[in-house]
Parts: sequence; C-alpha cells; structure tokens
Amino acid sequence: MRFWTVLLSFVVAAAVALCTSAWAQPGPGGGPGPGFGMFGGGSGASLSMMYGPLLNVPAVQKDLDLLDDQKAEIKPAGEKAMAAMRELFSGMRDLSQEERRAKMEEIGKKMQAQADEMKKTVEHTLLPSQLKRLKGIALQVAGVRALNDKEVQQDLKLSDDQTAKIKSIGEDSMKKIRELFSEGGDRQTIGPKIQELRKDSEKQVMDVLSDDQKASLEKMKGDKLEIPPAEFGGFGGRRGPGGGGAGGG
Repeated sequence: MRFWTVLLSFVVAAAVALCTSAWAQPGPGGGPGPGFGMFGGGSGASLSMMYGPLLNVPAVQKDLDLLDDQKAEIKPAGEKAMAAMRELFSGMRDLSQEERRAKMEEIGKKMQAQADEMKKTVEHTLLPSQLKRLKGIALQVAGVRALNDKEVQQDLKLSDDQTAKIKSIGEDSMKKIRELFSEGGDRQTIGPKIQELRKDSEKQVMDVLSDDQKASLEKMKGDKLEIPPAEFGGFGGRRGPGGGGAGGG
C-alpha cells in the first residue's frame, strides 16, 4: 500500500497548516489520511489549519464574497505554507515506521507555527462576518474533530472532564487504527474497519456533549455549504476533506 506516498501528496496539495489532535481521519480510498488530526497529541488541535485550504475553494470564496485584493493578500501565505510542508515531508518515504511516527510529531509542531501565521493573515484580511462564516464552514468540514480545538472548547464551554473524555476517545481510536495497520492487510480490508472505528468514536464524542452544547455547535456551523468535491483540488479523491464529502464530519 502506497500510504505514505498518498499521505505526502494529500497534505502538500491541501496546504494544510496544522494537524495535532489524536484523531484519525480517512484519506483517499477510505484509509487513514491527513485531516484534522494525523500527528497525535490529543487536545490542542487548531481549526484554523483548515482556513488556508478552504480559502482556495471557489465555492467558499463565493460564499464569503471575497474581493480580489483579499484573495491576493491570502495567496502568498498559502504558497509559503505549501513550500514549508514540501520541505518538512522530504525523505519521509525512506524512514522506518517508528522514525516516521517521530517525524510526524515533529512536523505537527512545526505546522502549528505555520497555522498560527496563516491565521494571523486571515484574521487581518477578512471582515469579522467573513471570518465567522469561514469558521462555520471549517466546523462543517471537520465534524466532531473540531472539538479538539481549544477555541471551540471555550465557545461551547466544555468542562475539563469533557475535554479529557474527548481526548481519551481520540487516543483510543488512534491506538486501534495503529493496531489494524500493524496486523497488516490491504486498503480494501482495513478501510471499512477504520470507517467503523471512526463512526463509533464520533458517536462517543457527541455523547459527551450536553443537548445545549450540541445546539450551540450546530448554530456555530451556520447554513450548510455544499462544496463540489472536485473543488478541493483532488486531495480528497472522490471525497472532500474529512472523508465524508464537503460539509460532512
């Protein structure tokens, strides 16, 4: 299985700026791929890692009603992030599994800085209403993985106990996925099992929230935006980011 080749092209093409939660998200073909959480690390994931890729999607640009000068200001930051990621991922295929895991953790920390830089550019460029809508779209695409974002946790007023439970569920999910890969098997065999693990984990996470928190989360998402999968630049295959198509968590 050419997992690491797919992984590298997926990340670079998407220009994702951050992945630090302990969540496994399906990549092309249903296998685990980089999404909102491929580097491990539990809580502390940033929803802003999705801002760069989303702002390159025509449907999102249209929904936000971006002006040409706004697009021009954001573009250099995205190109810089993409160049940095190419450098970070160079030589990945030549490493052992353990070396790759250590490398991914190192990359996660460096991509955190990239995400912070991109977020500053986006916040400076977009109007408050546009930024709010962008965050809502990111929430739609990230699904329950967004609950690893500290700002989202604060917005929903999650307790320390709730955040601890969400982190534990994510770590347990990642552990089970790693075990699946250590047992061997091809993508067609492992893919459906990962999907089942993911669905089960998502249900567990949503069960942690109160009814009021669930309602607040839906309100934060805003009106659903249907994004043609092809507009994601091909980094999700037939699916959008998150493996569930645009707007799916």
